[in-house]
Amino acid sequence: MVNGICGGTVYFLPDVPTVVGRSAECHVQIADPWISSMHALFERRGGDLWVVDLDSRNGTFVDGERVHETSVRAGMRLRFGKTEAELRAGGEVAEPRAIIQGESTVIRYLADLVGRQQPAAAPSERPGVVLPMPRRGPSDITVSARRQIQVINEIGRISTSNTSLDETLRLILRTLSASVGAEAASVLLLDERGEMVPHAVEPAGAEPRVSATVVQAALRARAGILTFDAQQDQRFSQSQSVISQGIRSCMCAPIWAENRILGALLLDRSYTEPFTAEDLELATLVGFQAAMAVDRARLADRTRAADEQKQRLLRHLAPGATAALVGLDADRDLLAPGLRSEAAVLGVALVDLAALVAARPPDEVAARVLAAQEAVRALLLEEGAAVDVRMTGGVVAVFGLLHTDPQAGERALRCAAAVRDRVTALEAERPEPRLGLCAGVEVGPVLAGNFGEVERPELRAVGAAVEAALRLAASAERGQVMAGPQMAQRAGPGFELGPPGRAGARRLVAAPR
Repeated sequence: MVNGICGGTVYFLPDVPTVVGRSAECHVQIADPWISSMHALFERRGGDLWVVDLDSRNGTFVDGERVHETSVRAGMRLRFGKTEAELRAGGEVAEPRAIIQGESTVIRYLADLVGRQQPAAAPSERPGVVLPMPRRGPSDITVSARRQIQVINEIGRISTSNTSLDETLRLILRTLSASVGAEAASVLLLDERGEMVPHAVEPAGAEPRVSATVVQAALRARAGILTFDAQQDQRFSQSQSVISQGIRSCMCAPIWAENRILGALLLDRSYTEPFTAEDLELATLVGFQAAMAVDRARLADRTRAADEQKQRLLRHLAPGATAALVGLDADRDLLAPGLRSEAAVLGVALVDLAALVAARPPDEVAARVLAAQEAVRALLLEEGAAVDVRMTGGVVAVFGLLHTDPQAGERALRCAAAVRDRVTALEAERPEPRLGLCAGVEVGPVLAGNFGEVERPELRAVGAAVEAALRLAASAERGQVMAGPQMAQRAGPGFELGPPGRAGARRLVAAPR
């Protein structure tokens, strides 16, 4: 994944059909609101890999072109909605599935640790492979198991503490490094560009000693790899980083969650005594634990983003509408900016603010203005309008922003009278001078929706109807509700309007309850 909420994550595509989408039922789940619940499908057709769009809302693109289905190959750039991905060759694992490979390298396959490995072949069927020596006694097993339990328990405690992701990874790395006696260690995570970036280093403050050759070998094989002497190992001895950094015994364990590679743990020693196979198994297990910590941190980030999104939307929408939008149950983006041809706009202005400021204490003025604004806002939200409370004391409401509403104009005009009466009642028992309210209503085309990002929505409404409603409110007298010419034509028989005035605007005399 090149960008987006799962940026840097590597997904492995099996030979069976693989569904990509937002739903938890998908093989590759990407919690991106621009991705449909069931967005696209990868499948094999003969020797070719195909991608099929599953009628997604925002489309599937291959090398910039929207497709319904097409064959794909390594090197192609794919996009699901706004999430981009790069297709890469998986890299066949040529080594036999053994713990000890030759005499210089130990491989611990991730599949072995989650019970997916098939029974091993007999030694006679595996020429050239040296299998691990059986343990010498139950005491050795007890010591190894005890160390694993102690480290995993400590890492579990660290992972559930209320710390940042980088601090959690630093503590995990310190625990593992101390247990295996590493001289230097790093935690690397894949970033949005698919590159390995250090997030924690031991000793703290040291320059990370990273061998891309060793890391890539572990990721390609989907295995923890231990080399007893990287300077002599033919796999790594030509690596400039191995040579220049004096790396000898080296371990790399992928940070792995299900079929996703998130990063890697890299530990090394430059002195004679090498790591052991038990050290590698422990590091590989810790890789799983680190993946859980990364997933928890990213889930927490998504939860925080959803909370922030909800709070931003609650400034403008009723809680019920906000919950539906944040849940993103629908495949159609209801907040996508678009032209609402028959929206109704209500502009509200508080009057006599200057007189109130001159006559009353500042804290009283602030409390009364906020109370009036909140009363207007609450009533309009109850009626399903999208509301924007302004610093000037005024309020703008749009009816028909989320859904087409043939009655939007009449609802806006009726609400204008209701908010005027509510503010009048609110101020009736307070000392003079008292706040008043005037309003303007107009219908017509409005460009409205989220002008910000999906995670940081900013609702906006612009257009002639918005400007007209604000002008009408600004020019109205205290207590007046003015209907623009388009609104006046659409007002139902229950509304009583005065004679046309300037530019065809008419005063609301009475509105149906």
